[in-house]
Amino acid sequence: MNDHRLAVGRVFLLAVLLTLLALLPTISALAHRSECHLWHSCPSDQGTYVCGDLGHCSWCPDNTYCLNRKPRPRQEGQAPHELPRRELQKFGLSVQVVRVIDGDTIEVCCVFGDRVIVHYIGINTPETKHPTKGVEYYGKQASDANRRLVDIKTVRLEFDVEQRDRHGRLLSYVYLEDGTFVNAWLVKWGYAQVMTVPPNVKHQDLFLKLQREAREAGRGLWGR
Repeated sequence: MNDHRLAVGRVFLLAVLLTLLALLPTISALAHRSECHLWHSCPSDQGTYVCGDLGHCSWCPDNTYCLNRKPRPRQEGQAPHELPRRELQKFGLSVQVVRVIDGDTIEVCCVFGDRVIVHYIGINTPETKHPTKGVEYYGKQASDANRRLVDIKTVRLEFDVEQRDRHGRLLSYVYLEDGTFVNAWLVKWGYAQVMTVPPNVKHQDLFLKLQREAREAGRGLWGR
């Protein structure tokens, strides 16, 4: 009798296992169609993709892209992992900040599956880690302000004409989930000065306006 019950139990477990295996494609399809959030890889017939919490698109190694929460096949002749410039500028890129380096530089994950250094376009904050300048006036305050704003948060990167500087850093305008424009916020409250380098001048007029107001109000680094 015990042997019979043991055999029945094994058959039942095997049946459950086979049922679960049969349901895997359905579960994957449901994950693919569901609301996806940053870092949730959704299996699909095109590979894997990641949707950002903001509804913007990110990517992982060996995957296609999600536009409006749907994977899009790579265009003919397009290099792997390369999002066309037109779409990149339109939709931006959702990433998570993993480290704040200083007032205008952060490290994010993930771009092509890697951590990447991002430098804010159009602004410059006082140095805190320069090999010869050391810590400049208001540098610590600027770094602390940037850390309070973005550290361990999901942000959207917006790009201009040139995407990298001579150091290989990704150049970006940075937005919080609530729409706060980080570059502009730092200028507005006197943590950063305007430093636009052509051809990346998309928001130059806004930055100059905010800097003028901050200087007149004596905010931040303009207060001494």
